[in-house]
Amino acid sequence: MSAEAFLEWAAAQESGRYQLIGGEIVAMAPERAEHVHVKREIANALDAAIARAKLPCRALLTVSA
Repeated sequence: MSAEAFLEWAAAQESGRYQLIGGEIVAMAPERAEHVHVKREIANALDAAIARAKLPCRALLTVSA
């Protein structure tokens, strides 16, 4: 499967996390709580740095289904 076909297929899925490896669709495990916690800590650090630099932007987290 091509990357373009995979992206189209993945967008049509109601739930789940998938990746394309060697042209094959592979289901991914859900995010673990520790990974979500680390992402939040990183976003907190980025938010603080952005505020200190008075930049007109913000840090966002991705949400996995």
